[in-house]
Amino acid sequence: MDSPRRSARKNTSAAAAASSSAALPTPSPSPTKPQKATTATPRKRGLRSGGNKEVPDSPERSPKKVKKESSGAASPSKASLSERKLASLRASLQQSPFPDWPLPTAADAERVAWLLGEFHGFTRPAGGSGADGLPKYVKKEDKIKREEERGMRYGGCGDVPNVLDAAIRTVLSCNTSNRNSTAAHRSLVERFGKHNWQAVMDAPYEDVVDALRCGGLANTKARTIQNMLRETKERYGVLSLDHLHDAPDAQVMEELVSFKGVGPKVASCVLMFCIGSADSMAVDTHVFRLSKALGWVPDKANRDQTFYHLHERVPKEYKYPLHVLLIRHGRTCNNCSASGFATIKEEAKEEGTELQVKVENLESEGEDEEARRAAEDEKKKKAHRPCPLREAGLLGRRITAQMKLEHAESKAGAIKAPY
Repeated sequence: MDSPRRSARKNTSAAAAASSSAALPTPSPSPTKPQKATTATPRKRGLRSGGNKEVPDSPERSPKKVKKESSGAASPSKASLSERKLASLRASLQQSPFPDWPLPTAADAERVAWLLGEFHGFTRPAGGSGADGLPKYVKKEDKIKREEERGMRYGGCGDVPNVLDAAIRTVLSCNTSNRNSTAAHRSLVERFGKHNWQAVMDAPYEDVVDALRCGGLANTKARTIQNMLRETKERYGVLSLDHLHDAPDAQVMEELVSFKGVGPKVASCVLMFCIGSADSMAVDTHVFRLSKALGWVPDKANRDQTFYHLHERVPKEYKYPLHVLLIRHGRTCNNCSASGFATIKEEAKEEGTELQVKVENLESEGEDEEARRAAEDEKKKKAHRPCPLREAGLLGRRITAQMKLEHAESKAGAIKAPY
C-alpha cells in the first residue's frame, strides 16, 4: 500500500505529463506545392520564359514540316542549280583548271597516239600525215546502214545515230563494265521495247529500277533516265534530241549537261560517238588513269578537271584517236590496266572509215574449251609484249621547274605574237 507522500508525487507527475502533451501542437499534413494554372500560355519550344517577357504561341505544324520549309527557303532553286552548272561548264571550256601545267604538249599527244596506234595494229598510210591511219569516227549514215544490215546492237557508249538513245546508253555505261551496261540496256529494251521512250518515261520508277538492276547503280540511273525523258518532252514537245546533230558543239554540251545527273563525260561521249565532233575527248576511268600516269594532269586532278585540261591541251585531230586508244590500252596492257593484268581480248579491224572493236570476256559462258585455250594463248602472247609507254619512258613523269619555265615562256610568246 502506497504512502500518502508517494501517491501525491505520482499524481503530480501525471498532471505534468498531461499538461506537457496538451501543449504540443497536433502535426498537420505537409503543405502541397501550388499547381500551375491550366490557362497559362504554353511556352514555345526553344525560347525561355521568365521575367516580364511575353512568349509567343508556337504554330501548329510538325517539326518535319518546319525543317523542310526552312531548308527549302535556304537552298537554290532547280533553275539556279542548272545555271550554275552551265556557268561552270562555259568557264572550264574557256580555260584549263591547271593553266600552268605544261603537259601534254602537241608533240606529246602525237607521240602517245602513234605509240599506242602501232602497238594495237594501226599503220600510217603511204603519203599520210598527222592522225591519218588512227581510229576515226563512224559517220551517221554509216551507223544507220550498219544497224540496218546487222540489226540492233546492245550497250555501247553513244555509237548510234539516235541522240537520245546514245545519251541513255552512255548513262548506263557509267561506273560499270561493258558486260553490265550491255545487260542493262538489253533488259531495258526487252521490258519496254526498242526506242519506246514514252513507256520508259511513264513507267513506275520501281519498274525501271528493276529493269536496270543487272547493270549496277540502278536507282541512280533510272532516276537520271526518267528525268531526262521528262525534261526532253517538256522542252521540245517530243521525245527526241536529234536536232543536236545540226547544233554547234558548245550547244550540244550545254543542252546535255543541263539535264540533272548528266555531266561532261556523258555529254562528250554523245558529242564524239553519236554526233561526230572531232573536238571532244571524253574521259572515262582508263583515260583518267593513264592521263595521270603520263603526267598529263596533276595528281590532285579529278575526272572533270582532266576532261577540261585535255580539251585545251590535246590537238583536235588526236582527241578521238587518243580516247579510243587509251581505253583499249588501259583494258589490255598488263602494265597499264587497273587490275594489273589484262582481262579481255579484242579484235579490231579497219574497214574504210569504220572502226569495229569487239570486246569479249574470256570467262563468258558457252565458250568451248578449245576456243577458250586459244583465247588464253592469244592473251598471254599479247601480255608478254612490253608496254610501249613504259619502253618510251613516258610513265610516271614529273613536272620539273625547267618544264614550267619553258611553258610560261611559250605562253608569253604566244600572247606577244602579233599573229
